[in-house]
Amino acid sequence: MTAPCPDALLAAIKRGQREELRLSLSTFKGRPFLSLRLWLQPESGEWIPTRKGCSVRLHEVPAVQEALAKALELAPLGESA
Repeated sequence: MTAPCPDALLAAIKRGQREELRLSLSTFKGRPFLSLRLWLQPESGEWIPTRKGCSVRLHEVPAVQEALAKALELAPLGESA
């Protein structure tokens, strides 16, 4: 299996006017992973990554997908706490 291209953006989910959650495929030291990271757009206009986020090893993605599906069953979209 070949490693994905570095920083292949999969989704950018708006969380406000100057904030978005980005999901991307990346590599670090030759190992691929899924990155979920909060990005901010300061007054300068250039998007920058924050320290808020996490990296998921690709072999862990199916377990994360299953957990997210369970979360949607327990708290369907449109409902807030």
